[in-house]
Amino acid sequence: MDLSRDEKIKLITGKGMWYTQDLDGKLTSILLADGPHGIRKEIEDSKYNAAEEATCFPAEVTIASSWDLDIVQVMAEGIAKEGLAKDLSVLLGPGVNIKRLPICGRNFEYFSEDPYLAGKFASRYIQTVENLGLGTSLKHFAVNNQETFRQSANAQVDERALHEIYLRAFEMAVKEAKPATIMASYNRLNGDYVVESDWLLKDILRDKWTYEGLIVSDWSAIVNLPKAIAAGVDLEMPDSLGIHGKHVKKALKEGFLDQEDLDRAVIHILNLVETYRPDNRDKKKKFVGHQDLVRQLANESAVLLKNQGLLPIEDKKEVFIIGSLADKMRFQGGGSSFMNTITPAEEISAVKEFQARGYRVSYAKGYAHDSNEVDDLLVDEAKKLAQRADQIIFFGGLTEIVEGEGYDRQDMLLPENQLHLLSQLIDMGKDIIYVSFSGAPYEFPYLNEVKAFLQMYLAGESAHKSVVDILTGLANPSGKLAETWPKKMMDSLSMHYFDPKSKDLEYRESLFVGYRYFDSYQVEPLFYFGQGMTYTKFVYDNLSLTDFDYEKKKFDLSFDITNIGQRDGQEVAQVYVKNPRANYLRANKELRGFAKVHLKVGQTKRVHIKLDDHAFSIYDDSSKEFIDPSGLYEIQIASAINKIELKEEIYIKGIDYKRTDRDSLAPFFTGEKPLINQEVFKSLYKKKISNFTRLSRGDFTLYNSLDEFADVSLYGKFIRWLIVKATYKLYGNLGKDHPQTLMMIEGARTGPFDAVICQSGIAFLYRVGLSLVDTANGKYLRAVKRFILGD
Repeated sequence: MDLSRDEKIKLITGKGMWYTQDLDGKLTSILLADGPHGIRKEIEDSKYNAAEEATCFPAEVTIASSWDLDIVQVMAEGIAKEGLAKDLSVLLGPGVNIKRLPICGRNFEYFSEDPYLAGKFASRYIQTVENLGLGTSLKHFAVNNQETFRQSANAQVDERALHEIYLRAFEMAVKEAKPATIMASYNRLNGDYVVESDWLLKDILRDKWTYEGLIVSDWSAIVNLPKAIAAGVDLEMPDSLGIHGKHVKKALKEGFLDQEDLDRAVIHILNLVETYRPDNRDKKKKFVGHQDLVRQLANESAVLLKNQGLLPIEDKKEVFIIGSLADKMRFQGGGSSFMNTITPAEEISAVKEFQARGYRVSYAKGYAHDSNEVDDLLVDEAKKLAQRADQIIFFGGLTEIVEGEGYDRQDMLLPENQLHLLSQLIDMGKDIIYVSFSGAPYEFPYLNEVKAFLQMYLAGESAHKSVVDILTGLANPSGKLAETWPKKMMDSLSMHYFDPKSKDLEYRESLFVGYRYFDSYQVEPLFYFGQGMTYTKFVYDNLSLTDFDYEKKKFDLSFDITNIGQRDGQEVAQVYVKNPRANYLRANKELRGFAKVHLKVGQTKRVHIKLDDHAFSIYDDSSKEFIDPSGLYEIQIASAINKIELKEEIYIKGIDYKRTDRDSLAPFFTGEKPLINQEVFKSLYKKKISNFTRLSRGDFTLYNSLDEFADVSLYGKFIRWLIVKATYKLYGNLGKDHPQTLMMIEGARTGPFDAVICQSGIAFLYRVGLSLVDTANGKYLRAVKRFILGD
């Protein structure tokens, strides 16, 4: 296609919030919309970013608990069909960021703390969606593991942890599934903004992984568009009001941006539009909701974590339910993926579902779902109901005001009103079935006191039907945790290095994220990675490694599983490789394979699992390649990471690896919790430690936030007040504690002011931004001039 320079510059930035640019008569625009657990197509010119109705599927944290790739495929098919019916071209998902911090507000939107599990789920999801003709966007690339300062924080990660933990799931998905697009994240990585990192986007993604698709920015992640295009980004989203386009034109003219980089970006955009434009499809798809499918997915993914004979309650005719989350159910996460469900919110109620199935229901709210404060009247009402019950079903967990996109939790506690009510009910000596909803782990001090614990996570818009299915025995739970639940927040090693006031993130724990830490240093969690029960029982037997061949990289194993219980059910078998003791950092064992097996009562099945060519590997930061150190490894077949059912040793003749870290990284080798000071981290990191948190006069740019400008000038305080007030007014009808409102306020305060300008749609704010920068840098006359005249 013959395009002028101005047309090329126009194409590399978005049209409004969600569309690519069109060119009169030459090129149509295409729609990109949020996922990954449903189609969030915004209604144009609507208030509060309102979206069209679509099915809310289980969140990624939920579906990963199924440990079933066939199930994620079924979900992806449903989502893709709805996207095609809405003329969507690119679905913004899936997300594969690693769950480094248990308090991260966006953990619900990611699969796991383990890169192998996340990579496998992402690959199947992408392949399924794209085989149906809809593009995907693998996100958020990369090392975007917290919401605090998510648009400006610098993730400092040593090379082994970076490649083995934080890039590995992306690498698997890129190589196995070849996603149409990859979304470059907001944050800095080892000093550079990801959208400006030619090392990550070109050297790793393009050259090493041979990725050929389009790289799109996260929304308003780009401040310097010429630098981002030069680094490898192809498409800036959303529309930057023509401001960044002018910068590109100037950079081309002055030689700071090469024409070939602009041409590369344009080619990738043209290829994407041609491949995924709706008029390329055979016929218009009719929109159909998938509530029944959501119910099936939720049933497959629910995790039963404790059961002392109370579940299922199939012989009960009357149920006593306490907890606001039974009636105002939390079934999805908050933020950019917040769905406008097909099922009306008031119908998504376990109380109403029990009643619809003929149960006599006694219900007490007990606490408010939109507050953390204890309400004595609600507590008294719940206690009166409990006096009549021999068994209570308590619905609890993290409400939407506690966790969501744009902010991290301050602690891992349940809301105070729930803790208070639970303690009162426990003191009454009642048998309690605890039903949990959340997007992430939380501390639960009453595990020994409750008789059953069922974790539903965020199960989608048929959560009410699913939870009743499982409680009554209509469905047999088969999910297992794809993350570790610490007993206490500070039991997680990474939490020791989380500073909510600093942009300079030090990943001092290195490889020891999630179960790699808990298992290697024998720290007992509340719940183990891979843990989960069913209403039946299984036994494992007859492990065979006869098909293992290291020279041919053929790692096949097989074993038997038998259902010895009284119900048909499903078992998740997990394969861990226990590593040899070493003089360099290495986890005790790592997940390398899994399979979900359906077994009728008394049935035995032979299970076959193939391990990939990374089953014994580590990343060598000298050769910049993955290698297999020689040694005696142990293949472990497990029902959870702490429950090894079968095992067998095998010698791998790889590389005689002589590396030793025992002196420079001594705290990791004591056998106790390795608390790493900054000097040890410097030896691990091998780069200069950043200092982006402390700013001086002359340091300020449009990369800085309203909070930072407000810290140094009254003018900055005034502009922040205006913008926060305007944001609250815009989203006021949703309420100040609504997830969408909280996300937008946090973004306005802590994101780059350039992003505030672009998302506002008010070009004049660019002059305000320039004057803010000059004022913060002490250049007051220049501030006045630029406010009046512009750049």
